[in-house]
Amino acid sequence: MVRRTRARLAAAAREYIAAEPWEYLAPPDLFGIRDRSTGRIACASVTLSDEGSKGMLLALGVGGFRLMDLRREGRSGPDDFLSDADLLSAVATKRGVEEEPGERPVSLGAFRGLRLEAWRKPRWRGLRGPSDADQRFLARALRAVARWASPAAMRAFVAPYPAFPMLTVSGRGEDLVVGETLESVAFRRTPVRPPASLPPGLRTAVHSRRSKGALVLRLVRIPMPAGGWTPRLLVFFIPGKEIILEARIFPPGRAVTMAWRSVCRALAARPMLRPEAILTDSYVFFEHTRDALAQLGIEVIYGDDMPPAEPIVLKALKDIVRRGGRRARRGPSS
Repeated sequence: MVRRTRARLAAAAREYIAAEPWEYLAPPDLFGIRDRSTGRIACASVTLSDEGSKGMLLALGVGGFRLMDLRREGRSGPDDFLSDADLLSAVATKRGVEEEPGERPVSLGAFRGLRLEAWRKPRWRGLRGPSDADQRFLARALRAVARWASPAAMRAFVAPYPAFPMLTVSGRGEDLVVGETLESVAFRRTPVRPPASLPPGLRTAVHSRRSKGALVLRLVRIPMPAGGWTPRLLVFFIPGKEIILEARIFPPGRAVTMAWRSVCRALAARPMLRPEAILTDSYVFFEHTRDALAQLGIEVIYGDDMPPAEPIVLKALKDIVRRGGRRARRGPSS
């Protein structure tokens, strides 16, 4: 059964490469794949690199559409996307290109001088080979795109998020339905997570303070061995003064929620603290907290152009390690 599944995936990958869908679609052209027989759903895009590799990328689940859209708009960096998304991919690379350490893709043979492989990267974990079920879903997706991609398909990419065009497949892909959208199939437009709410009493306490300056909040990934979790280091600090207000390590699934609690704790504990703005490199934190902090007269600003943080991040991490995983010692009150 496993050999048969892999053989079908290899055949679908060859059909996909032969169809050359990247001649009609570009990586920013997002669309959906739904397998009617299993209920699995994914946001898809073709991939094409300067080194000559080509393939297809699937972000699994309804949440994958939001993550792919943030990536397309430049509001999510490559590291954020690779960590937070549940990914499945087939890729064709030139022979002789070395694999990255720790990668364990499934080999699908060779075609037209290219090495065919498939891999899976679960959310917050490292790369691995796809399961039997993953391979069946990927084969149906590849075959569907190979048969659908054409100049006419480009006309489908005019609707804004979340009205993605959807390909619905079943069985081995012979039943191909084009024209559904994510909204009509599986989607209710909701935020990535519910908006943050202010703790009781914090609004009254903070409103009486004078606004001054800006604070920085960074959520930094801590590299772990391949296949392990990727925890987040929260560092909330005053730039220029190198004063750490909060520094803690959280599991990735709770990092943003716990970062919000840390911000509230820092604001409540320091009678003189009321920044005009909080700068952050986390779009999810920005989206989650901006409305709540606006009620305090604090603007949340998202962007990659952040004050240098490497020394203070290293200082916080060393302090946490020295204390056995507990949060870093806080700086003086401001």
